Amino acid sequence: MVSVDSVYQKVLALTSKEQRGYITPQEFNLMADRAQKEIFDGYFHNFKTAEMKPKTYVQAGDELELLQEKLSIFKRITSATIVPAVTGTLSMNPSSLPQDMYRVHKIIDKSNLAEVQEMSTDEIFSILNHPLTKPTINRRVWNRHRDNTWMFYPDHADSQLQLVIDIFYYREPLKPKWGYIIASGTALYNSTTSVNFELHAAEEEVLVAKVLQLCGVIINKPEVVQAGGGMEAATNQTQND
Repeated sequence: MVSVDSVYQKVLALTSKEQRGYITPQEFNLMADRAQKEIFDGYFHNFKTAEMKPKTYVQAGDELELLQEKLSIFKRITSATIVPAVTGTLSMNPSSLPQDMYRVHKIIDKSNLAEVQEMSTDEIFSILNHPLTKPTINRRVWNRHRDNTWMFYPDHADSQLQLVIDIFYYREPLKPKWGYIIASGTALYNSTTSVNFELHAAEEEVLVAKVLQLCGVIINKPEVVQAGGGMEAATNQTQND
């Protein structure tokens, strides 16, 4: 985890209260949440690019291993039972699932412990029309419809069997918050009402840089935005070397 107070104090110091404007706790909290989401969202994109890079036998230096470590605290699992509708269709509305669900990692059919593969609509139509690729109860697939309904194949038009699955997913990070009390007109840090960033400790400098850029826009200081951008580029370069 990254201390929300540490990031806020660094941002205040870099913006220089007397010369470049003051970042209020409310403004910081809003920008801190956005910065954390940007970094968190980037992890999933980085998975794609990391797989194309040369691998290393040093575990501590492998990018995929580092990404998995950063995401490990967000991994969760939940179970769901899907009962066929009157038409035999196996469908589920994700609104019944945990509200903190951010991204599905994989789905396992508990009857045979086989993974249920996700496919696009075009892929579904293609495999359903071919006897060799048509899904079976031992080799299921699923698809997200436009109405956000999850559809599972094959359906159970000729059977009343229910489908029980385990859903492995990543939850959303909690919103960071710099809590405070007012003493003599000054906002003082209050740890009991604060929420730290849930990101890996290695992300502290990236967080400072991103929050600094966002806050620079709020106080209308282009030089602050540029400073934050330079810090982020330097930090990313160091991590990629």
